[in-house]
Amino acid sequence: MSKSKNHTNHNQNKKAHKNGIKKPKTYRYRSLKNVDAKFRRNHRYALQGTAKALAEGVWQKMWEWDNDGVCGAMRILLRPPSYYSCLYHSLC
Repeated sequence: MSKSKNHTNHNQNKKAHKNGIKKPKTYRYRSLKNVDAKFRRNHRYALQGTAKALAEGVWQKMWEWDNDGVCGAMRILLRPPSYYSCLYHSLC
């Protein structure tokens, strides 16, 4: 008695391309699901500091752009984000 065939590639390529071979979906930010807890904790504080620095930079730009005094009245009413530290605690 002859041995039977164990495997063949026949028709496999056609089946694979029937609905198209799709690339896996990529997202803007990868999940931090299995990442080291120490890294995640530090990452959270880093994001908090980045948000604070960006907010301060926007405030500085507003002061630099205001050459003709348009925002003069607003300067009295508004304070830089460093005064509102409670806003940054919401990022935790």
